[in-house]
Amino acid sequence: MRCDGGLHRRRASERGFTLLELLVVVAIIGILAAIAVSSYNAYRKRAYEAVAMSYMRNWVPAQELYLQKYGHYADADEQLQSPLKVLYVPGTVPYDFHIDSGTSAINRWWGRATPTVGGLRHFYIDQTGILLGSMSGPPNP
Repeated sequence: MRCDGGLHRRRASERGFTLLELLVVVAIIGILAAIAVSSYNAYRKRAYEAVAMSYMRNWVPAQELYLQKYGHYADADEQLQSPLKVLYVPGTVPYDFHIDSGTSAINRWWGRATPTVGGLRHFYIDQTGILLGSMSGPPNP
């Protein structure tokens, strides 16, 4: 029987992780999490913009129906929601929506979507149905 001063050697099957191995695993998890968060934010931004564009594209046929029904274009998106059922739930996207018909409501209208948070595009649409986007802001009609 051999005595080693009370210290027993561990068997290879009982050996745990070293501090270095744990640090490497934590570093890899941190890198993967950083990539996942940035990708998630990019997807979320594109989703917000897609919802805003979809909502604004619905204004074109809704405005034409409004014109047929009332004889002039609507000058607020709230006017399009009730009689024509253009659906939008306020607060679901970080945008402020605005429709203006100017002085000649029979011939012309335009709408804007202004982001309430940074990093999103501004959008502009008019009676032609062409939707424009810009990072610096929508063009003036």
